[in-house]
Amino acid sequence: MAENATKPVVVTGEDVLLVQALAGEFDYAKGTKMEGQKYRRYNFGGKVFISNDEVFYNAILNGGVSKITLDSNEEGQLSLTGYITFNQQIGLKRNQVMLDLITPDAFSTNPEALFKSLENAAPQSTTE
Repeated sequence: MAENATKPVVVTGEDVLLVQALAGEFDYAKGTKMEGQKYRRYNFGGKVFISNDEVFYNAILNGGVSKITLDSNEEGQLSLTGYITFNQQIGLKRNQVMLDLITPDAFSTNPEALFKSLENAAPQSTTE
């Protein structure tokens, strides 16, 4: 980050619900590198930021966002730099549980049962 950049804003918990998708979908200006693509506007804390990420848009509408990271420039303008959906968080926890099941003792005592439990716990293919 640049020297004068401000600290990122991390939005979690119920505060995520304060991020509001504003009405409309807009075209990027002609002659820009984003020409031909569309974006949506969001309001948080009285400031507007944009994103062209449709997964983010749908997750915001459905209450599916767990965490949002926004950067702020010197003028206080916000930009979306990242987010985590609940589906991603659940997948991470599920994978951690699976890793925790894999121990030397589990392999030495009953490897077939371990493999079966891992297969049953494997995440199903989902879309965000």
